[in-house]
Amino acid sequence: MASRSELPKTHQKVLAFIKSFSATQGFSPSYSDIQKALDLSRGSVQNSIAWLKKNAYIAGAAGKARAIVLLEEETPRRGIPLLGEISAGFLSEPLQDNEMLDLNLDPRQHFALRVSGDSMVGAGIHNGMKALFQRVPDGYEPSSGKIVAAWVEGLGTTLKRFYREGHNVILEAANPAYPPQVIDTTKTLLRIDGVWFGTLAEGV
Repeated sequence: MASRSELPKTHQKVLAFIKSFSATQGFSPSYSDIQKALDLSRGSVQNSIAWLKKNAYIAGAAGKARAIVLLEEETPRRGIPLLGEISAGFLSEPLQDNEMLDLNLDPRQHFALRVSGDSMVGAGIHNGMKALFQRVPDGYEPSSGKIVAAWVEGLGTTLKRFYREGHNVILEAANPAYPPQVIDTTKTLLRIDGVWFGTLAEGV
């Protein structure tokens, strides 16, 4: 995760406005509030909010219009964000709303996604479980065989084992019913969002 001094300028402005607005109004700003105050496009606001969520400066609450929750660096925290759903099958877009899981983990270092599908059953990761991930820096490439949350441009996010063969990345399931997905990284963007380290059973 970027340090405070490394926050991109637009993201700094958005975070500062969220803090100021929340302190004076007693509730978090809407996207429209941020747009108007900072003279930003809707897309710029969405990009900044997504970045701040990914890097655990803020979290969100599902189903609420004003759902931004500040995660202060100086305040001890318990719980990690459940950032939606990840496909353990074919690629799909994860959900965007957050909720918090009451775990003794640092949200700046960890996050969780609910598993959808059966492609990783051979690794003990089943449909409905909550998969736990270690956050990784931008541009991170895992060692071969690591189970990762991988985002593929135009396709979405999936839970698979990672392998590199030249400019190709192989995303391999732990279920013979699913063929490996070969991604040519010279033509398609691929990003590793996290490295899997454990699961919680459905209902936990």
